[in-house]
Amino acid sequence: MAVVNGEPGFTQLKKVNILDQFLLNGQTVAESIDIDRVLDGESVATEQDPTGIGVAGAIQIEFGPAVNTSEDPVNLLADGTVQVNQTGLYRIKVATQFGRDAAAGTARLLFRVLINGVQAGRSINYNLINANTTGYFENDTWITLPQGTALTFEVMRDSSGANNGGLFSFTPTPDGGNEWNFSPSAAIRIERWNQTPS
Repeated sequence: MAVVNGEPGFTQLKKVNILDQFLLNGQTVAESIDIDRVLDGESVATEQDPTGIGVAGAIQIEFGPAVNTSEDPVNLLADGTVQVNQTGLYRIKVATQFGRDAAAGTARLLFRVLINGVQAGRSINYNLINANTTGYFENDTWITLPQGTALTFEVMRDSSGANNGGLFSFTPTPDGGNEWNFSPSAAIRIERWNQTPS
């Protein structure tokens, strides 16, 4: 979601005439738009498993080593916290790979986003009926974030399901020099919209 003149709304960007004017939620906002990739993170953990079922067992998702510093628009801490250092309109893209490898019954996994420790938006539910099952989920959002904002992401096993499952990675089997890249348990990419006023 974006905020224009203090009003939240879904970002709708479209070119409206040959003068390279653009509209954001119905307002002309720029002649020149530039989107910069400001952060990429990828977990190297084989699994990110909640410690048990229910809220007490939820864990914060990590996205690999720390990236950037407080001098950059955003930086990523090793525990998975994203710190916003410059106010701006950001695209936050998070990808997770739910999985399970044991236990009977349906595992009910949940994903959520927190802004400064408070849940933002709805929870995402993913049911894994069988062992050795994985499922991909991606969250892609444009949002205006003020300096000082902290974003975190969590995964939980709901108490109504089996006490199994979490986020799983996969390393493709080497095959004669035609190799595929690692498939992480969680990854994050952040882009920033920079505009030159008209």
